Amino acid sequence: IETIFLNLFLKLDEDIKIMKCLDIGSTACITFLTEEENELSGFKTKKKFLYCAFLGDVHCIVISKTKARKLTKNHNIEDRDERKRIENIGGVIYDEKVYGQENLTRALGMFNLKQYGITCIPETVKISLNSLDRYVIIGTKGVFECLTDGDLLNICTNTESTETIIQNIVKNCINRFT
Repeated sequence: IETIFLNLFLKLDEDIKIMKCLDIGSTACITFLTEEENELSGFKTKKKFLYCAFLGDVHCIVISKTKARKLTKNHNIEDRDERKRIENIGGVIYDEKVYGQENLTRALGMFNLKQYGITCIPETVKISLNSLDRYVIIGTKGVFECLTDGDLLNICTNTESTETIIQNIVKNCINRFT
């Protein structure tokens, strides 16, 4: 799965380049739900796993009945590991930005900054799911600046339908920005 995700992100990046969109970019997050067989003490069981590949400042959380689990982090200069990655490959950081222009360290596109350390290689995580897990929420930085994981947990656990959950997330974001 991780190789498939990597190849997908590389292909998307190449397609953006073919379109000659050299100085624009995008963050991205994709998930894949799978069921895998495990053998424990001679018994075969099936367990659900969620793979999440992401880059940039898009976020993904899993909401259960009792908690929210964040699967992503911001890929930006403030992240110590990302800063170190940029510096280790000889990238340029000044004014707390890659080449003084961009806070993000991973993105699709942005070919004008690739030589300074921006990459389209996603970070991938794999988590096991259980019967309490109910929702996967993928959203832009704006959603997660507006609503905390706790806010999203409350919206999801106090709402009946998926459609109403989505409406409540949008409504809460609009209300906080106005």
